[in-house]
Amino acid sequence: MPTVAFGLPGCPDMAILLGAFILHGLEPGPLMLRDHMELIYALLFGIVISQLFTSGLGLLTTPWLARLSVLPSRWIAWCLSLLAPTWCGLIFLTSLWPFLPGFSDICCGAPFFLLITVVIGYILGPLAERSYIQSMQISDDSLMIFLTEPISAILMFGTVFTLAVPIVAALRSKRRATP
Repeated sequence: MPTVAFGLPGCPDMAILLGAFILHGLEPGPLMLRDHMELIYALLFGIVISQLFTSGLGLLTTPWLARLSVLPSRWIAWCLSLLAPTWCGLIFLTSLWPFLPGFSDICCGAPFFLLITVVIGYILGPLAERSYIQSMQISDDSLMIFLTEPISAILMFGTVFTLAVPIVAALRSKRRATP
C-alpha cells in the first residue's frame, strides 16, 4: 500500500513494481487510488490468489523439502558448485543489456553493493529533485525552509542523528580500546 498510495517502495519488489508503474505512465500516489481503482483491485486480487497458491504449494511440498535437511552437506555443496558458472554467465549476459548493470555488480563487489539501492535511487531521484525544486521556488532559493518548517526540520534532525550515531559509537569504541 505505501507504494501505491504514496509512491514509496517498502522493499525491493515494490521498487520494481514502482518502476513498472512509472514506465507505463502511471504515477503512484493518491491520484492513482482515485483514477485507477480497477488496477488497485486487480493488484489486490492477484496478491490474494498468489498467497493462496503459495501457501498450498508450501503445504504440499513440505514433506519433500524437509528431506533436504538429512542430505550430506557435500552433496548440497556439489549442487551449488554446478550453479556457480550458470550464475556468473547470467551476470555477464545481463551486463550486456544497458538497463541491468550486472557487470557493475561484479566490479563493485556484489555482497557490498546492493542493486536495489540503485533501483530505489533511480525511481525516487526524480521525485526528490522535483520536490527540492518546488521547495526552493516556495522559499525564494533559501535553504532555511528545511530547518524552519516542522516536518522538514524533524526529518533533517532524524537524518543527521541516524548518520551521527554509528560515527560516535565507532569513536567511543576506539577510545575505549586504546589504553
